[in-house]
Amino acid sequence: VQAQPVQTQPAAPEPAKTPMSNSDFERLLNNVKAESFSDDQLRIVRLSARKAYYTVDQIIRMIGVFSFSEDKVEALRIMYDRVTDPHNAHNIPNAFTFSDDKAAAERIISR
Repeated sequence: VQAQPVQTQPAAPEPAKTPMSNSDFERLLNNVKAESFSDDQLRIVRLSARKAYYTVDQIIRMIGVFSFSEDKVEALRIMYDRVTDPHNAHNIPNAFTFSDDKAAAERIISR
C-alpha cells in the first residue's frame, strides 16, 4: 500500500496594506493636535497604529506635530512598522532637525 501524498492548501495571501485615507489621517492629526501633552498625543498614535497603515508622507506629517525630538523619534518608532511605501523611507530623516535624531530615524528605518 502506497502512502497518499498529503495535499496542502496554499497559504492565504497577506491582506493588502492600504494606507489610511487622507480624510481619516486628517482626523487623526487633529485628534493628536488637540491633546496638550505629548504622552497623550503618543497614546493616540499607538491606538491608531494597532490597525492602521501609513504612507511615508503621513508619517512625516505626524512627526511634524511633535515639539520635542524624543517624541518625534517615538512617533516614527510607533508608525514605521505600519508603513506601506518603505521605498520612500529615504525622505524620513529630513523630517528631523538634529543629526542625532536623523541617525535615530535611520536606525529605525534600517531595521
